Amino acid sequence: MLTCHIVQDLLPMYIEGLVSEETARDIQQHLAGCPECEAYYQQLITPVQTETELVEVQEIDFLKKVRQRFTKRLAVILLLVGLVFSGAAYLYAVGQPLRSDEVDVTRKIADEQLLLDFSKPKTGFLKVTSKVTVNEDGSYVVELTPKKLLKMPFDDVGEGGFSWAWVLNTEQQEELTFVIKFKDRELVFEKDDF
Repeated sequence: MLTCHIVQDLLPMYIEGLVSEETARDIQQHLAGCPECEAYYQQLITPVQTETELVEVQEIDFLKKVRQRFTKRLAVILLLVGLVFSGAAYLYAVGQPLRSDEVDVTRKIADEQLLLDFSKPKTGFLKVTSKVTVNEDGSYVVELTPKKLLKMPFDDVGEGGFSWAWVLNTEQQEELTFVIKFKDRELVFEKDDF
């Protein structure tokens, strides 16, 4: 029978398979009956995390953090770019309402049409949006909103003013109201103004 100190000395060679079959059987018998040597054997066969493995785990964690920071920064940059493009699209396509001193409006009636001519604004070019509402009493309200658009660098359209026409008939004249909505005030034309 082998003693504990001899078994403990032989365990590294036993683990590597460098002992004879007889010695291996003796070591196995001793380990089965000796909890102290069995614990030492378990300690020897348990893989130890080396410093290299720890460094690799730390590097992977660092790379994850770098990737997360990059992803957050990219998201913020994309959000800002989206806001800039949205703002530009609004200024180029939707426009801003004009103040009454930024455009002149002339009206005249010719060939049973009400003609409204809007002059070109001092900056940008003009877009007029319209909305027609029929009230419950059958009267019409026509709302016109002049807006200033920024000039696109590659666009030649919109250099002049804007003309708007409404065909008048005697029935509508009694029940027709035109509202030109500026940023600072509204101009209202009713039947007596035609």
